[in-house]
Amino acid sequence: MAYSHLKHALWCFFVPINSSGSYFYTFTFFMWIVMLFNKVLSCKISKMKRIGILLMSIMAMISCQSPKEKQIDRIKSLEVSDSSFNVNIMNELNIAYIDFTEKYPDDTHTPEYLLKAAQRSSVLGKPNESISLFNEIIEKYPNSNFCEEALFLKAYTYENNLNETDKAKQMYEEFIKKYPKSQLVEDAKLSLQNVGKSPEEIMEGITDKEED
Repeated sequence: MAYSHLKHALWCFFVPINSSGSYFYTFTFFMWIVMLFNKVLSCKISKMKRIGILLMSIMAMISCQSPKEKQIDRIKSLEVSDSSFNVNIMNELNIAYIDFTEKYPDDTHTPEYLLKAAQRSSVLGKPNESISLFNEIIEKYPNSNFCEEALFLKAYTYENNLNETDKAKQMYEEFIKKYPKSQLVEDAKLSLQNVGKSPEEIMEGITDKEED
């Protein structure tokens, strides 16, 4: 009875690991724990020692990560040190984001990592790469929560980094039409009004409105 309960518990435990890891690793460790459990039950040792051996075995199993999990942990570690003042770390993190999205396009982290990579590409002076990454989010993950921000930042990049005012206007208009209730819609409308204007012209417009 205890054996069947353990198998069920371990199987339930492995399902979430399996969704982000390797079937091979999951199945191997599962069978290893089951065989070890049988071995421990057959040994003439105290109950406490048996529990200790099983707990240590399960902890060893948990510590063994799949390649994808290791990559996620590395990204998290780099994110802690990420700073606009450290170009090397930012560039390393950017590469890690892109590498992950290429290896695991169907993972739930991928749209978010694409957005973060696009933002850092812009800071690193690679606006065309940013546009490409924004497009990837919009085209490949249309139902993602990150599409809205990707479209707005795409318009912003065309306006402020590439100085392509026509494309910026087109993107802002598309954003306003597609996300009329977005928290960014007022920013998009204001940006649309001022695309291509110099700072002096923008200030003039503000002054005229105040006088009216």
